Amino acid sequence: THWSYIGAFAERRMIAGLPLAMTPLRPYEDASAVLYSGVFTAASADDAHVVAGVLGIDYLFIGRVERRAYPQAVGAMSRTPDLFPMVFKNEAVTIFRVAPVDASVPANR
Repeated sequence: THWSYIGAFAERRMIAGLPLAMTPLRPYEDASAVLYSGVFTAASADDAHVVAGVLGIDYLFIGRVERRAYPQAVGAMSRTPDLFPMVFKNEAVTIFRVAPVDASVPANR
């Protein structure tokens, strides 16, 4: 299990993953599946960007787990700073901001 303090300390809502509270897990499991299939295994960075935008994601936190599991997706994000501007990077973590999606795409906010 991998645990992050982002939700608690960065005041960001959790769109996917497994919450540790007494919360029904199904919505988070479903959102995780959409996130992985729609963002991390998308056919292109453009497709990943649209899905991330529709999900209302502001930032993508990329750690060791994501780098190992989805190297093509992380590489595509790195090569498209107009869609995924890098806002932080060190040896352990890369954080991409999700650029605003065209207004014609409905956002899930």
